[in-house]
Amino acid sequence: MSFLCNTQRTLIICNHFNAHYRGPVLEALSRLCHASEIQLVLISGKTSGESFLKPLDLMAFRKRTGAEVRYVRNFWFLRIFLWQSGLLSALFKYRGSPVVFLGVMYHLSTWPGALLVRALGGRVLFWTHGFLRLEYGLKGWIRKRFYRLSEECLVYGLRAQALFKTMRLGIPAKVIFNSLDWSDQKDYPLTTSAERKRIREKMRIAEEYTLVFSGRLIRKFRLDLLFRALAFMQAKGESLPAVLVVGDGPEAEGLHRQIQEHGLKSSIQFFGAVYDQHLLAKIFSVADICVVPAKAGLSVIHAMSFGVPVITDNAVEEQMPESEAIIEGVTGFFYHSGDVQSLAAAIIKARESNEPMRVSCRHMVEQYYNPENQAQLIFASCFPGDA
Repeated sequence: MSFLCNTQRTLIICNHFNAHYRGPVLEALSRLCHASEIQLVLISGKTSGESFLKPLDLMAFRKRTGAEVRYVRNFWFLRIFLWQSGLLSALFKYRGSPVVFLGVMYHLSTWPGALLVRALGGRVLFWTHGFLRLEYGLKGWIRKRFYRLSEECLVYGLRAQALFKTMRLGIPAKVIFNSLDWSDQKDYPLTTSAERKRIREKMRIAEEYTLVFSGRLIRKFRLDLLFRALAFMQAKGESLPAVLVVGDGPEAEGLHRQIQEHGLKSSIQFFGAVYDQHLLAKIFSVADICVVPAKAGLSVIHAMSFGVPVITDNAVEEQMPESEAIIEGVTGFFYHSGDVQSLAAAIIKARESNEPMRVSCRHMVEQYYNPENQAQLIFASCFPGDA
């Protein structure tokens, strides 16, 4: 029996790469493990396959938390397929322990890794987006076989959970929401309309209300639709907001050309990539509304943590799970996907948003989309007997 089981209780988080934004939930998990005398182990490679992701400083993390860190070697094929050399031997060392894999079927070493963990008596969980839509055919068949390697899938949203039931996988899908570090945001007081007016004056913003976008400047977020909506509003004689754009990316040059063509330059300010929390807090404290025209992900949670309502589109099958935090008229607004006039109407409606909406946004993050809640949900699934 000693050959088959790891004598110390251990929780394994197996990832292709540990991104910086995952730090807070891993810290929260480490605290839960420490309280239960469980050793947290992080197994990952050093390359993400996505150059824009900032890495988590694992050596500093290990020093702070006492977590064990093991590296495997990542081999990427055709930019999406991954084999992690050394993964199977690392998993064998911790036989009998629960393992949380990143649930991506293109990570080929996860297939034998999950089978090995189960053969050695461990519990397998997949941390994943799950299904984005009903998926049939060969790809759907393969994805279903992959998810069935796990005993439970940890998904970000209620829609993904519902799709698991519809697809009849026969395994549970548990919603763990998603989170960012909000240790700083939660300490910032929510600003009133009068306070936002004073901040605008200090920032020399002449417009009567302020709109913010925060994220990478890439095509999938469809910032071009936002600028076209502003141009439509301008043509109709509507007052324009001051627009603060936080982020950088390959679309920046084209977006600058677009605002020149639409005559919007005086209303839009580009800040580039911002990592300073005090500057971010200043930007969001003056914002009346956040707009992410499409595929609104963690930007939703970032804005709401400052109490800022969010506008995005209603293309449910194309949206990110974090968009579920938006409740029409409560924490934000939806517009008809791809419809410039509908987006303009949503912006006009949102400028009348009231202080209770800001409270509702902060409450949504406090209740669901924070690292402590996410960590507790993950931990409970890994050790169901401890609940």
